[in-house]
Order: sequence, then C-alpha cells, then structure tokens
Amino acid sequence: MRVLVLAVFCCSVAALRAQTVTATATAATTIQVTFVTGSAVTSQSVPPGTVLTNGLTLSVGGGGAGLPHSSMVVSLQQGGSPFLAIRYAISELADAGATTATSSTATGQSRLSVTASQTIQAEVRVRWTHVTPPFQTGPTTDMRVDIGDDGSVEFFGLYFDPSPLTGAFPVQLGPTPLPIRVSTFNNSVSNAIANSSLLEVEVVAGGVQSVGGDGQTTPAGSLFPQPIDVQVNDLVGQPMPGVAVDFAVIGQAMLSTTNPVTTDLAGRAQTLVKATGDGGPITVTASTPGSAISSTAHLFAHRLIVTRAPAALTLTIPNVTTAVPARVPFIVLCSAPGIAPLPTPIGSICSNPFDPLTFVLEDSIGPFGFVSLSGTGAIGTPSLFKLYPLPAGALAGVTLWFQGIGLDPVRGPFLTNCEAKTL
Repeated sequence: MRVLVLAVFCCSVAALRAQTVTATATAATTIQVTFVTGSAVTSQSVPPGTVLTNGLTLSVGGGGAGLPHSSMVVSLQQGGSPFLAIRYAISELADAGATTATSSTATGQSRLSVTASQTIQAEVRVRWTHVTPPFQTGPTTDMRVDIGDDGSVEFFGLYFDPSPLTGAFPVQLGPTPLPIRVSTFNNSVSNAIANSSLLEVEVVAGGVQSVGGDGQTTPAGSLFPQPIDVQVNDLVGQPMPGVAVDFAVIGQAMLSTTNPVTTDLAGRAQTLVKATGDGGPITVTASTPGSAISSTAHLFAHRLIVTRAPAALTLTIPNVTTAVPARVPFIVLCSAPGIAPLPTPIGSICSNPFDPLTFVLEDSIGPFGFVSLSGTGAIGTPSLFKLYPLPAGALAGVTLWFQGIGLDPVRGPFLTNCEAKTL
C-alpha cells in the first residue's frame, strides 16, 4: 500500500468565512480528510478526484483583525487504483467595499506537504481563474505557487492576466516531503475593479504518455506515415498491459481503430490517422479510465486550395511552423492532368516538374531558378497566398493539377495534396 500525505498549513488572512470539502469523483481508493479548527477535529472519507476547497472571503482594508486559517490534513490510501489524482482548490473573494488597502499585501498562504512511500514521477498542475464582478471597485486578488524549497516561483497569476491561466510542472515524489505553497495577495489599487479568484492545484501520477507519432505532417487526403503510439504507466512508471485506451480526434481526420484499444504486453496502444481532403490542424488524444494524465498528438495536413474568381485565380496553402521567424519557402506547380507522377522520398509529386506539360508557377527554394509568375516569390509566413490575374472566360472548362512543395526550416520538406481544379 502506497501512502501519500498532503498536509495543508495556512497562515493569517483578514477574515475567515467558510471551509468546505466537496467530492466530485469516485474510484476504489479511499482518502481520509481531517479538519482541525481550534480544538475542534472532524474527519470523513471521500473518494479520489475530490476537490478540497478553502472558501475564504477576504476583507482587506476593512480594519478587522486577522484570523488564522483552519488546518487540513489529507491522507490518500493508495490501493485499488493505479493512478493518482487529487485536487486542492483555494477560492478568494475580494471585498468590493475596501478600496484603500496597501498594494500587493499578502493575505493568506497555504502549504501542502506531499510524500510517497517510494519514488514516483508526478506532475503538479495549476489552473487559476479570476472573475470580475460588474460595476464594483475594490482590491484584486493575485495568486502564486512555489514548488520545492529552491526559492523559485513556478506560477504567478496577476489579476490582469488572461483567465484561465494554467501551468504544468513535473515533480518527483518520495519519502522526503515536497512542499507546495500557495500564496494569495491583495493587489489593492484605489478604485480598481474587484475580482474573485479560484486557484486549483492538482497532483497527478500514472496514465498515458506519448511514445511516437506527434508532430507529423502529410498531404491532405493521405495517411500519416507513423502511427500514434502511446504507453500506459502506473504510479511508479511501470507499463500496464491489458488496459483500455480511448483515442479521440479533433479536426479533419479519421482513425483506424475503434475504442477501446487494449494495451499490449509492453503497455502500448496504437492508432493510424488518415487526413481527409480538407486538411488543416489535427489533434489526437489518448486517455484511459481513472487517469488524469492523457496524451495529445498535434498533426497537420497540408492542402493547396485553388479558387477561380471572376478575373483572377487564387492559390492558398494554409501552414504552421515552429520556425522563428515563421518564413517557409515554397515551389508551386501546375500541370495537365494524367501525367506520370514523380516519386520522391517525401511522397509522389503529381505535377511532375520534369514533364513538358508542367509549368512552375513559383520557386522560392531554388531548383528551378527562383522563377516567379507573380513576381513576388513564394515565401509563406508561414501560410502562402498568391493571386494571378486571369480574364473572365479564359481557360474555361480546362482541368489542371496544382501541387505545392514546402521547405520548413525545422521539419524539412513537405508536400501539399494534388489539387484538381476545373476552371
């Protein structure tokens, strides 16, 4: 049996109004929660996935004496579940009537001490949400999270930051306590807009991790060359065979598998992804029941889009890149249909540039002398858009093939689909 102990010690605030515990999930493992408020001690059992909420109402500048937080001890008895997921939430509500408090006054601090009976690779996740009530002025709440005793601040949410603000931090749990401190501040500027804040800290371990297939690209309408490959690990990082994995896709694509996919003896599960003709960004997630850690793969399918306007022809190649600056050179080809394709290491080029029925519209990579029909080249930033004047009725009824070749500074060369267009 593995025991994780979360000890929460809270410092002073201007006023303490409420403290509650709300169970939000069920599983086999039991969590024992103990509250200590002065001499009063209460205890209850709750399921894992429980949200432990310190409901605090702050009154900064109101003149009241500061009261200590109650202390809370949470003992997780790890037995029936191979995964860890426990959440701690702190809710701070600023007093809209207080407008003259000292700026950036520390109003509360909670300390969580996390231990494990053996070494566990885990993750601390932070999500901070703030809400600004309309037509109210007063102090604003900021929140900070410090993990470990190295003096660094892993997360700081300011009242003017986008909401929600999130962060994820890998940690190692073991017999030596790992401190996680949550500090709340009242950033009181006279007549500032008051806001309330909710900070959720989640400690998770075990679950689905990516093994391969992330970051791939393919022409729209094609199969991605490598499968999405994931592995399910338990709390201590050991692979779990015979576990159900659910794959889900967002974007223009289809999966080769139906759910659930059962992990093999190495704890691995795979699925193939085929992009549909529309192309664009594709996200594939893999999850397993009971685990808070899932795996996400980001893919992209390149499509060249040809549009016939009344007096022009437009070519668009949507694109993404991690390169800085985001500049991607292209070659754009046009040919008569039915010519023999050119096989290459990155795929088949339908508009074979060495066929006499192919015309190179743009070359910003160089093998065809940097020609440019538009006169402005073909450097995507990272997407590419080109417009070519074409009189109304010109080439009416003619079918042409179009294809693009890109050279990403990070990922290397890639192809778009072969786009057939009847003008």
